[in-house]
Amino acid sequence: MRRFLLLIALVFSLLTAHATAEAYSLASYYTFSLQFEQARKQIEICKKSKAYEIQALYLENYIDFITVVITQSPQKFKIYTNNSEAIYTKIEDFDGESPFQLYAMAQIKFNNMVSNFLFGNNMSAGWDVFRSKKLLTENKKKYPNFVENNKLSAIFDIFFSAIPSEYKWVADGIGLNSNLTRGFSSLKKYQAQYDADTLLNAESTLITALLLMQFGEDKNVAYNFLKKKNVVKTNSLAKYIYCRIAASNSKNDEIISVLQNFKQKAGELDVAFFDFLLAKAKLNKLDLTAEANYKDFLRTYTGKNYLKLVYQRLSWIALFQGNAEKYQQYLDKTKKEGVQLVVEDKQAYSEVTNRKKPNKLLLAGRLYYDGAYYEKALAEINKCVYTSLDANDKLEFNYRKGQIYYKQEKIDLAINYFLDTIKLGSTTQYYYAPYSALNLAFIYKEKGDTKKAEAYFKKALEINNGEQKSTIEIKAKNGLKSLKS
Repeated sequence: MRRFLLLIALVFSLLTAHATAEAYSLASYYTFSLQFEQARKQIEICKKSKAYEIQALYLENYIDFITVVITQSPQKFKIYTNNSEAIYTKIEDFDGESPFQLYAMAQIKFNNMVSNFLFGNNMSAGWDVFRSKKLLTENKKKYPNFVENNKLSAIFDIFFSAIPSEYKWVADGIGLNSNLTRGFSSLKKYQAQYDADTLLNAESTLITALLLMQFGEDKNVAYNFLKKKNVVKTNSLAKYIYCRIAASNSKNDEIISVLQNFKQKAGELDVAFFDFLLAKAKLNKLDLTAEANYKDFLRTYTGKNYLKLVYQRLSWIALFQGNAEKYQQYLDKTKKEGVQLVVEDKQAYSEVTNRKKPNKLLLAGRLYYDGAYYEKALAEINKCVYTSLDANDKLEFNYRKGQIYYKQEKIDLAINYFLDTIKLGSTTQYYYAPYSALNLAFIYKEKGDTKKAEAYFKKALEINNGEQKSTIEIKAKNGLKSLKS
């Protein structure tokens, strides 16, 4: 009888462990597909098991973190900050041995860093990343074969290999010797562990895709990686990231096709950025119904970032509509609304405060180029009478044509226009000349002429005088590193 009872107890224990493992898989899936109500139900099941308590708290933090990143709401950020500290303390006080403990603490500190940077709290972010790196280093010593360590190792290497010079103190302060190649190698090891898992692979898939998009040299790699994943069909967060990657690859018609009639599932965290991405894609076709999508975004979005960009885009729509009054109203809003933390807002503010009204033909060319409609872009720009343009418009004219010819693989023509742009604009604050130098560096790198490639990467740094300075610096420095690898 005693043996029978022990057998029953063992079977029950195994069934409970299986049920908890399944709950964790479901909790992870729901978390990384924005179905937070469902995720929290599974998290509560996991909390009852000591074996999954830390993982449950880890996902609880991620729900708050994703909410902050997606909504960019100051109110949600306050909630995140309070909850994050409480969750971190619970994990820190965990009684037992688990390779997930220090790892989860490190991830939470890293999430704090991203959240603080998002809201301009740079000093707090610097302290968070120091703590995160220290915890990760400790966990790697204790559990060198713990696969999750590869994720954070990859993020540190990749993220901080591209850090702008004004934030280099962060990397120096934590003694971080970042390496882009090593980072992508760690990322590959991490992602490979989850490649076949239908529930637990969402986190690894989406993080891999984002890092490939943001820091990979070839944006097509991120696009092709995520396009093959089934998670894009059923997961709203994956769909959002996929559309962002598609935008960075100029898959404009595809974005419109995916988002035109897309509706999120009931109970999901609302993603206002779906309207933002659809509006952007429409405007890249000069489809002025983008105005309604931008207004939908403004109606549901609770953050401060990207407002300057959106109002600038609305001013462009008013310009194409010939509505001078509305154009001026949106210009005023571009100056007054939002903040200047992200590159896009900084650029929008710079353009409306330091430049004259856009030349409509050059602006149309710029938008068509962004949508990869290169023939249409060229047709609009060629309507300009070059001799009638002022100095700034001549500078933009040369840069835009260089860009288009580069994309059309008419390399000799592209080189000539980029050289003219550098000649005309190397002492201005506009981004045209340094970006032209970058493009020339990439052209010569593709040709195998490393001497000229190096010279133009250095030229980009030398004439990097104003707009998009950090972005240009990152691209040039990474370009120089790539010549040595």
